[in-house]
Amino acid sequence: MSPLISNLVCRGLDNEIMQLSRKVKVRYTRYADDMTFSTNRATLPNEIVTSKSLTLAPGDEIQRIVQEHRFEFQSEKGRVRSRRERQEVTGLTVNQFPNVLRSRIRQIERGLYAWAKFGYSPAQSFFQEQCKGEDRIDADLESVLRGRLAFVSMVRGVTDTLFRKLARRFNGLSANPIKLMSLTDLPPCRLTASVPSRRGWELWRARYESAIVHILVGEGTDDEASGSAFHIGHGILATAGHNIVRTDGDRYSTTLLGTHSDVAVVRTEASWKHGDGPDVGAIEVSTTKRMPSIPTQYRLPEVGEAVAAIGFPTIPCRDKTHVMHTGTVEALPVCYRTKQRFIQVSFQSGGGMSGGCLIDRAGFVIGIMVENVFMTQGEGVPSKAYGQAIPIECFDDAFPRLWVNGKLEVEKP
Repeated sequence: MSPLISNLVCRGLDNEIMQLSRKVKVRYTRYADDMTFSTNRATLPNEIVTSKSLTLAPGDEIQRIVQEHRFEFQSEKGRVRSRRERQEVTGLTVNQFPNVLRSRIRQIERGLYAWAKFGYSPAQSFFQEQCKGEDRIDADLESVLRGRLAFVSMVRGVTDTLFRKLARRFNGLSANPIKLMSLTDLPPCRLTASVPSRRGWELWRARYESAIVHILVGEGTDDEASGSAFHIGHGILATAGHNIVRTDGDRYSTTLLGTHSDVAVVRTEASWKHGDGPDVGAIEVSTTKRMPSIPTQYRLPEVGEAVAAIGFPTIPCRDKTHVMHTGTVEALPVCYRTKQRFIQVSFQSGGGMSGGCLIDRAGFVIGIMVENVFMTQGEGVPSKAYGQAIPIECFDDAFPRLWVNGKLEVEKP
């Protein structure tokens, strides 16, 4: 039944049920022929629902109104859910906010995985086999995935981190990509976790210690530069682009890992050249041991939000040391020349921290530390140092097919 037609047909019904709902202090909503009643009380009033012979049934008052308008309840479809249970309405969970069912997300992930691993034709054949007996047997997999992603964006929003991550995986496969909001226009997203104590930050540092590495780059001489990198999964280390490529555009001839003797560098790649493009790079490694990874999240933090950077700062006459800097987000500036978004933090990152991870209070990587900037002050006024990071989403922008087929390749301009 069309929702528009049902609204016209049920106008009188809705008005009477709304009057009853206000009287017994419950909230009534309806979509097509699905009615929903919600309340902050422990139970729904008897006018709405009753328990007869250990089964739930519509209350006498609500039953009378529905029958007067020549409708009937399908009692076998009725259900009551408390706030401790999953409250599902018209295919959405609504406990705290409208959300897509996890099973629908898994369907999208399975479709993207099959397309990436086996190719489109085998994935399409498998999809049609699964759809036998349904009306959509002639639908193609790409259109179905596009439609499901549109549904996710409608429910969760176009700025949602999960939608953006799934859409990027889809864009790495499709010749007709989904248009995403640029980072320049993306609004900050609030994190609901509580602010950790210093001990809380130290727990994240200890947990991620073996996933963050110290890297040495150079030309095979004693004149080496150092930086940081972190493992994001599948044998790929994320780092700053200037740790891979020199300012003249040539790649460093040697890249060594100073902290992991059992890990060998296979290949390096960067999208940064002559200061153009996002300052991100990737190092493909091979190892005989399992290397933990750090989870990432597509999110711009709010100004004033607590963050921390982990890496290996360069300290003269000292051995390499695993260090964490904590502070807050000061600003989210945009470069007026390149339109690159940055995360400006309150602490000085120091040399060697380039390529380190910037994490939020929930332990997710939200950025890659890229530079330490000194703000020029007036004569006699000390300059202020602050660090800058690039949103982690820029990494997937630079390597769009990384999570599709495991290939380390740069997005061509």
